[in-house]
Amino acid sequence: MIVYTLRRLAFAVSLVWGTTFLAFVAFGLSFDPLWQFALCRPGCDPERNALIAQFHLHDSILQRYWIWLSGLPGTASATPRSRATPSARSSCTPPA
Repeated sequence: MIVYTLRRLAFAVSLVWGTTFLAFVAFGLSFDPLWQFALCRPGCDPERNALIAQFHLHDSILQRYWIWLSGLPGTASATPRSRATPSARSSCTPPA
């Protein structure tokens, strides 16, 4: 009975890990958090660079997954990174 329980638990953990990994990679490679800066003037570079640093966009997708994984609840670095945005971002508007 213990072997069965351990096998089911290992399967469940690997299923959750695999699902989160595939979802993170799929969304991380397909969405661009810098889309608002695509038509922005050069004056928006500080805000753009702040977002790049905040979301580790220069890191590989595997490094970003590890950063996300290490920031899960129950760890010391668990902070909601997606809610913090640069304050001057609203002043950066695309040219008309």
